Amino acid sequence: MHFVLTTAGLEAINANPSTPPTLSAYQLGSASNYLPQPEDTDLHGSDLYGGIPSVPIVQANNLTKYTIFLDASVGTFAFGEVALFLPGNVLFALGVASLPIQKTASSGAIKGNSLSIDCYVSTTGTTYAIYAELGNTSSNLNVPAVSSIDSLPSAYQAFPNLYQAPSPDFNGSVLVYSNGGEWSFTGYEEVVVNSPITSASPLSVSIASGGISPVFAGELILQMIDGVSAGSVRVVTGFSSLTNTYAVGSPFSNVPQVGNYVKVFKKTQLRPSVAALLAGLDPDLTAGNINDLLDYPLSNMLRKDGSVAMTAPFNAGGFRVRSVAVPQVGDDAANKGYVDSQFSANSSTISSLVTSVNFLNLNFFRKDGSLAMTGNLNFGGKRGLNLAPPINPGDAATKAYVLSAVSDAVSVVATSHNEMSGLQGGEPDERYHLTAQQYSDLVSGNLSIPPDEMYFFGQL
Repeated sequence: MHFVLTTAGLEAINANPSTPPTLSAYQLGSASNYLPQPEDTDLHGSDLYGGIPSVPIVQANNLTKYTIFLDASVGTFAFGEVALFLPGNVLFALGVASLPIQKTASSGAIKGNSLSIDCYVSTTGTTYAIYAELGNTSSNLNVPAVSSIDSLPSAYQAFPNLYQAPSPDFNGSVLVYSNGGEWSFTGYEEVVVNSPITSASPLSVSIASGGISPVFAGELILQMIDGVSAGSVRVVTGFSSLTNTYAVGSPFSNVPQVGNYVKVFKKTQLRPSVAALLAGLDPDLTAGNINDLLDYPLSNMLRKDGSVAMTAPFNAGGFRVRSVAVPQVGDDAANKGYVDSQFSANSSTISSLVTSVNFLNLNFFRKDGSLAMTGNLNFGGKRGLNLAPPINPGDAATKAYVLSAVSDAVSVVATSHNEMSGLQGGEPDERYHLTAQQYSDLVSGNLSIPPDEMYFFGQL
């Protein structure tokens, strides 16, 4: 379809080059196969159908898109003209097809088609080109595509309200749909931030607390919820934990204000089929639960068939382990019933052991000395070896201790006997000694000592 920007349309662009004009209406006409002119002010044919195009969608710094979407309920007619109008019914641009385009409505067994007309306008330079891409399908739905998530219009005024976009993580594509206030993204169901803004710039948004960093490119999507930039979406390119600030790759057309709310969505890693399976097993599962599985892979979990072994001791955390089978081999866990049965079956043996232990405690002393003797220690004619030297009066004495004590006593007697006096009836000033002759007589047996006398010998 060939489009021409009208003179009025060119003036609207030149009046404010930085802001694409907002269109108020479109009309489909019956004429076709003619060359539109900049001076045109209306359709050449008759009006067939009309509505409101999408808000301006900035595709790049110098390219803006307006989208017209016709679902399967519209029709049936053939059109060859598309007129775009500024407020006040001023013709902005006129497009003409070489052949009429059939628009069929669904009715009964008849399956209608859907149409998406994307009109692109260059907004810089001296030549303002305009062209349209037409999507036509016999299906009930034809989903228009945008070049990136950042190119989506504001959710609250999006028309159409369903788009296809490249996935921010460069893994396929995502479907994006609006409920009139917020965009929803397939694969980004988990909301990790819902917070008021503390500060913002065209390329950043700061929150009070609770932000998380993207682990990989495209993991997080940021969406404004209210304020001047409500419904705007940006892919998060980075996060500063020091200032709780999210960075985005494409600037906001209208800078978010302090107090406006922002949501951050996190990529759901599991494929939809796996997520659906888990959700079927437990309807209460959320995207957050599913993401948690990434931190706890199945390779680190036990299988209930017992084919995976523990890698560390099992910690029951103070709870019971129930329904344990009767042990079969030596290293099997024993249940309470098995242990109780073993106690019962061996009660007489256990009782005998208890009696024996009590007897040992009562009748045998321990080598650490903690039990006292209850009778005299009988060596049975054997020696006691390795005794320590005695310290207290009641300690057993070693041979070495006794000999040393006797030697000391003899030395005292041998060296000080001359000082002894007054023995066996002697006078205090008398000393009693044997002469050498008396000692010789004593040794030979010739010395006679009266029974009531005692002598100290000078040499023993």
